[in-house]
Amino acid sequence: MRKLITPFLASLALAIPMLATSPASAADLSSCGNINVSANAQCELVVDVDACKAKCTPISAEMSCSVEAYGSCDGECQATLPSCDVSCNGTCEGSCTGNPGSFDCQANCQGTCEGDCSGKCASDANKSECEASCKATCQGECKASCEATPPSADCKGKCEGSCKGSCNAEARMDCQVDCQGKLMGECKGKIEGGCEVQCSKPDGALFCNGSYVDAGGNLESCMNALEAALNIKVSGHASADCEGNSCSAEAEGSASCGGHVAPVTHNEWPMALGLLGALGIFTAVRRRK
Repeated sequence: MRKLITPFLASLALAIPMLATSPASAADLSSCGNINVSANAQCELVVDVDACKAKCTPISAEMSCSVEAYGSCDGECQATLPSCDVSCNGTCEGSCTGNPGSFDCQANCQGTCEGDCSGKCASDANKSECEASCKATCQGECKASCEATPPSADCKGKCEGSCKGSCNAEARMDCQVDCQGKLMGECKGKIEGGCEVQCSKPDGALFCNGSYVDAGGNLESCMNALEAALNIKVSGHASADCEGNSCSAEAEGSASCGGHVAPVTHNEWPMALGLLGALGIFTAVRRRK
């Protein structure tokens, strides 16, 4: 019985971190390479090596590359920044006034800025790459402008920060898209290779909306940050089944159990789950002894 339950619990240990939630305050995505993800993003951890590597394409690397390239191009893309359109402040303040306590300067700024990316890139030869560069520029400029706005600022102050960010992005957009485009080829090759390396690791690779998330060795921290920032659960293993020396999940993925594992039949699941539920009690009794 011990041989059966031990690997079963080991495989479930892969799923438990995916279900853990983080405090709402942990919304910083620096552990995810500061990726640009929307509030309705679908994020998944893929541990099946073949399925994971199949997702490591140049297109899936664009999200990570656009953020990296934005930083490299930032010094080159200086521009005479315009005065923000008065209508931007008016529209923004109208949104803020109803609930100023929950108004998010950066989210408002990016929503305004990114809404134009699809139209700007409609005629571009590489539309998806252009949109990734556009969104990275919006994110970078909005973050810089809104971080300079005190949290205690009123709606007028927060909207000035939001509108300044979107206006700065607009002024630098053409330069950024052109500059990032020149860096994308080499970057995508590097990120694609890194994705394949990550797929070969037991903990797998993370993808959001089909794009590879380069967590830079901070996979667990990145998933926790995504869950907190987007109020989501990162999908991964729902339940596990061991056969031979591998564990597979009802959700996508598989991972090595290690050692020799007796197969788990359907009749044995209730007993295994019951033992998992009793694990805390068993540990407590053992400590008392």
